[in-house]
Amino acid sequence: MRIAYLVAFDPYASNLGTEIGLRGVAEGMAARGHTVTIFYAYARGEGGRSPEGVRVTGVSNTGLRLIAGLEANHRILRVCRGEDAGHFDVVDLFGSALGLAFSRLRSEGAKRVYHAVDLAMLEWAALDAGRVTRFPFYAGLAFGERRAMHAAQLVVAVSKGTRADLAVEYPYSDAPIEVVPLPLTESWFDPNPPVERGHFLYIAAGHRRLTELFLRALARAQQMGANAKGIVLREPRPEYSRLAQSLGIDVTFRSNVSADVLRDCYAGAYAYVLPSRREGLGLPVIEAATQATPTISSPLPSVLDFVVDGRNGLLVAGEDVETWAEKMYLLATGSDLQRALGAEARRNSEAYRASRVAATLEALYAGGGG
Repeated sequence: MRIAYLVAFDPYASNLGTEIGLRGVAEGMAARGHTVTIFYAYARGEGGRSPEGVRVTGVSNTGLRLIAGLEANHRILRVCRGEDAGHFDVVDLFGSALGLAFSRLRSEGAKRVYHAVDLAMLEWAALDAGRVTRFPFYAGLAFGERRAMHAAQLVVAVSKGTRADLAVEYPYSDAPIEVVPLPLTESWFDPNPPVERGHFLYIAAGHRRLTELFLRALARAQQMGANAKGIVLREPRPEYSRLAQSLGIDVTFRSNVSADVLRDCYAGAYAYVLPSRREGLGLPVIEAATQATPTISSPLPSVLDFVVDGRNGLLVAGEDVETWAEKMYLLATGSDLQRALGAEARRNSEAYRASRVAATLEALYAGGGG
């Protein structure tokens, strides 16, 4: 099959979970012998071909309006209609941002697939007084999602929660909705030399993740006797480094890190800690699991696709600092439990290999079951 993926972010300046998952999907499909092209609507790079055989094309656009740049839409449409580069058997839209272009696609014989990485309506509903300026952004996402749902012949939801949300929001859509998780590239599963564990890892993602809760829980766990530091990634807001200082806890704040450094951060952690009010993907949970590191998490739908409380991780309902601290203390001081949860998480992570997910998608693209 010749497969085109349409996305609306710049891979040369992004570490989005959507991009990470897309690369895993594309590399997995290429490894199975399919011809894969990714069209990055906002990319500035010239693209090229990855070692896995994935062709990357940057559709540069300097006149963005809302989330969907019209020029990017037009250029992608020309390519996918065969006006510039031939025919595709499958056109898969990753995320809703280019829903307008996707809904106008009339490529003869190409199967239209919408990869729903999250429910755009949830993003829109999450607006508050401090984010009114982002209204056009979220309105554009919601509009693109609606157009994509009506145009798709198949919808691939990345979690059971996303599938349930889509079924409620779009009850009249004729497209079947299949659940296929976003994968990790094979490199995540390469064996690592043993690393001594000594910290808890937290990765920020705006207001939906609870940085203050993590810091206060870590401080309380240390008061209880846990000998554990903290590593916080991608938290640019200075008030949290000041909070850590006032709490007297040993926390390292880092911005973007390489994939190798990120793996080391997971591998050296007692647990990846995920206090959050909403998650669409849950990929960090799987990244941690590949390093035999369990997750302590809020019981969110995307997380529940993987984490089973007391088996391969721990779940904490609510935002009580004491409860989170108790779970952290338990894993920092109970080495047998930490190892047992981590080992089970590592075994379960095998289902998220790019090669396995690609086999499922191949069957769906071809019209069979997953």
